[in-house]
Amino acid sequence: MQVGASVSFAVNPGRMAYLLCIEGAIELGGGGAVGDVQCAPTQVCKAERHDAVEIQGPTDRDAAPVTVTVTASRLEAVEGGAQAAHFMMFEMKQDPRGGRGDLAPIK
Repeated sequence: MQVGASVSFAVNPGRMAYLLCIEGAIELGGGGAVGDVQCAPTQVCKAERHDAVEIQGPTDRDAAPVTVTVTASRLEAVEGGAQAAHFMMFEMKQDPRGGRGDLAPIK
């Protein structure tokens, strides 16, 4: 991604996602936990190279999905001399036993 480029995705009820910033830096809007910092849906969290983010979808099956927007905020040199910010995300079934137990969920 180039600086300012963004992508949005929905984490549906009963689902969760993990996001890893591989290169560069990103800003995450819509909620999630970056390291020890938990972000409310109205906040913007910043993640840099090797930071991981846990995103929980709603537990109520009738609730609207959590929409998360990732925006590239800083580029880094990558293969071939290009500059980019890269992240990867895995979505899976929500597991109430998983995740950070030391952070209280944001309502």
